[in-house]
Amino acid sequence: MSVIPSKDQLRAAKGLLLDAVRSRVWLLDGLERESGEEMRILYAGAELQKNYIAHLAFGDACDCRSLGVATPISLRRFARRNPHEASLMVVDGHPFHRWLYGAQGDFWIPRWIKFVADAPLVATNRSAKEDLRRLRNSSLTYSVTTTPDR
Repeated sequence: MSVIPSKDQLRAAKGLLLDAVRSRVWLLDGLERESGEEMRILYAGAELQKNYIAHLAFGDACDCRSLGVATPISLRRFARRNPHEASLMVVDGHPFHRWLYGAQGDFWIPRWIKFVADAPLVATNRSAKEDLRRLRNSSLTYSVTTTPDR
């Protein structure tokens, strides 16, 4: 018995494939938030995360210039040649991006870190057990705090 995917499932799969194949790219320029030194970040990924990264790095003031859309091959070329002389390149991508771009000295943050968890973490279902397994396998820990600066 074969299962034919619905139009919604096909549309979602198409969106995931296109997202995996191309990324929007921005160049962020400004003064680094803590040191006040000039800094340039080449960011590839979703606009929401781009704004978050910009705020972390520059606070409330930075110049943002769109460089259009890039494929994995052109992003790899950006990473190797660094034509914009970026201090940092951030790629918000899929797991295969790690294989494609990964080099010694790279810092990799898995996408699943974006999850929200009830505290304390208690494995009461399959999803919670998977989250705890990922924490253990990644040698991560968590703490519960009500202090705003944490």
